[in-house]
Amino acid sequence: MDTFHPFSLMHALATASCFAMIATLCFLGQKPGRESTVRKWWLLSIFVIQLGHDFYFLTKQPRDWGDAIPLQVCDLMGWVAAWSLISQRRLAKSVLFFGGLGLCTQAFFTPTLQYGPAHVRFWLFFLTHTQIIGTAVYEFAVRGYRPRWADALTAYGVFVAYACFIVPLDTLMGWNYGFLGPSKPASPTIVDLLGPWPMRILPLSAVVATVFSLVKLGAFAASRLPIFRSPQISSSLPETA
Repeated sequence: MDTFHPFSLMHALATASCFAMIATLCFLGQKPGRESTVRKWWLLSIFVIQLGHDFYFLTKQPRDWGDAIPLQVCDLMGWVAAWSLISQRRLAKSVLFFGGLGLCTQAFFTPTLQYGPAHVRFWLFFLTHTQIIGTAVYEFAVRGYRPRWADALTAYGVFVAYACFIVPLDTLMGWNYGFLGPSKPASPTIVDLLGPWPMRILPLSAVVATVFSLVKLGAFAASRLPIFRSPQISSSLPETA
């Protein structure tokens, strides 16, 4: 209970539980007359968990500034999820959808977590990522968001802008925010396959572009399934692929 090992039974159970939570969220949101209430409670949970997550890392001792500042993609995406639910702006939905499903899902497949259920970090890790991915799926399955190629390009531009900010900071401080710096997490990730820093940044940008394209195609295919053809609220124009 003190330690967490990727690809273990604990990993499988935690991931399955998080996916079940996302499915339940969408099921409840699709109930006639329930969407607004479900969305408000989910939004409240995002504020509580994300604030708790940021407060914990900023105040824990000993403080590691390479880990404490909420500058990781998934740290920021939690607040993008809240912004999406509050504003219903297409930019927020697009950044959340492509960043959440394209990037933050890696937290479930190759988690960098080392702490087991006996530690608060275990719960913060899985709950925050569930909120990000769950909100992205909710926007698609319940709120009717349908991504366009222009949305994928916009989201990619946002992450390029993030990289332009974070790479100099990582380089100067020796950090690894966004997995774009010279240091590496203790657990292996897909980024390890891209070669040494800083040259791995170039293939990483190509991987992100490819992943965003696959997310767009996957969303187009999923939108043709009967379960997603009649969302609770239609918030986008019909898609033509």
